[in-house]
Amino acid sequence: MQRRQFMKMLAAGGTVSALGACVPLGTPLGTLGAREVAQADFDVIVVGAGISGLNAAMALEMQNRKVLVLEASQRVGGRMYTMEAGGLQFDVGATDVGGNYWMTRAMSQRLGVTVRDPAPGDTSRARAAMETALVMGDQIMPIGDWPQSPLNPLAGRERAMPPPALFPAAMANNPLMAPLHWLDPSMAAEDIPLRAWLARKWSREAIGLMEVGATYSDFDRVSALDVLRRGAIMMGGPRVTGTIEGGTQRLPEAMAARLQRPVEKGVHVSEIIEADGLVHVTASDGRRWRAAHVIVAIPPGPLGKINLGRNLPPEQRKAWSERHLTAVTTVHVKPLRPYWEQDGLPLNMWLDGSIERMFGIPGPDGKIQRAIIWINGAGAEALDRMDDAEIGRWAQAELGRVRPAAAGATQVLAVRNWGRDPYSMGAFAEIAPGRCASTAEWTAKPLGRIHFAGEHTSFDQPGLEAAMASGIRAAVEVSNAYAEAG
Repeated sequence: MQRRQFMKMLAAGGTVSALGACVPLGTPLGTLGAREVAQADFDVIVVGAGISGLNAAMALEMQNRKVLVLEASQRVGGRMYTMEAGGLQFDVGATDVGGNYWMTRAMSQRLGVTVRDPAPGDTSRARAAMETALVMGDQIMPIGDWPQSPLNPLAGRERAMPPPALFPAAMANNPLMAPLHWLDPSMAAEDIPLRAWLARKWSREAIGLMEVGATYSDFDRVSALDVLRRGAIMMGGPRVTGTIEGGTQRLPEAMAARLQRPVEKGVHVSEIIEADGLVHVTASDGRRWRAAHVIVAIPPGPLGKINLGRNLPPEQRKAWSERHLTAVTTVHVKPLRPYWEQDGLPLNMWLDGSIERMFGIPGPDGKIQRAIIWINGAGAEALDRMDDAEIGRWAQAELGRVRPAAAGATQVLAVRNWGRDPYSMGAFAEIAPGRCASTAEWTAKPLGRIHFAGEHTSFDQPGLEAAMASGIRAAVEVSNAYAEAG
């Protein structure tokens, strides 16, 4: 569906009218007989209470469908996670609401959730990104010293570029002009490891520096075509990035509150089997439910742990099992004093090892309120073996080692290790080299009465918007199944 259709669907009262075009309200339960209808506990069961599953549930309830949402964790929102610590409220997962997040913004407006955009002409975010200290080995320097530094291993045009600018420069000339064209035969030559793709024009040393700041697990394990697809998506729409007032989790919480039945939390689904005209959902504690259709809206890692029966095509199982999610660990700290004023260097840092990246987050008064230490890829995978307290102590020790003024100057507010999270098993779904076409074909393909949603199943939308779009797609699939059966 195109943007205008989604906007109509999500405007006040729009979901029911848009889906109502697919099937009349109150359509009977498919071709089930009286005995099977009596045995069905629900019209639709949604597994996963992130915004994709919640969006699907809301849309189907507006068609008078009896819907139950099951969630393994004790909260809704998935990777939209807002925490409170040290007198501060902050996000440890998704944060940005792009200007082209049309469905996300429409749903927020509909539910009274405020999206705050920067004031017109506000360039503070861009300026802060440029005010970065570099740490090479154990030596810290202002970013402006990099071109002349003896630690700079680059030559030619690369030498003048600060390390954080290398990867954006490499991706600036994207041959993919529109995300929907990513599977055109002309783009097949780009479905190779990202490292090999970059090596066409960039040195090995530059690529090594790029890997620090690019949020991918390993440049050898992600397809360049997948990265180009993401870049093409971000080229569309207004270049503005907003945030949700009160934290991103406010949106899924507001969506869950609109459902007719509360989300059942702490339900670890172990089996989803279609049999006798119904879909049977079993939890690890033995509880069972039956529905005419099921929408599974969880990431590929946890999905791979659910028994879907012997009818699952090997190609589909392979598409899910090869969908690696980027390991990301973030350490959120509160500065106890402005140590950056002591050493005269910017708070933001880019490091060629260890804690990798650090950036400050200002409060409403413009003063630094907290900072995020961000580690991804191999560095984060190594941290998966440590508990949160160990990671926090390690991050503080590393910060104090490379920047003596920061020793004893921070309080750890929270540690979020997405790779170790059993409900996500990573942060961002990547596509392996050579697997773009098969991933697009099989990831969201319905398995009889079992449908699939989630950010990773949508290939032409960014971030939260991809999750929202996938939920509507799955709801439309269910509605069309009713229409065809009725």
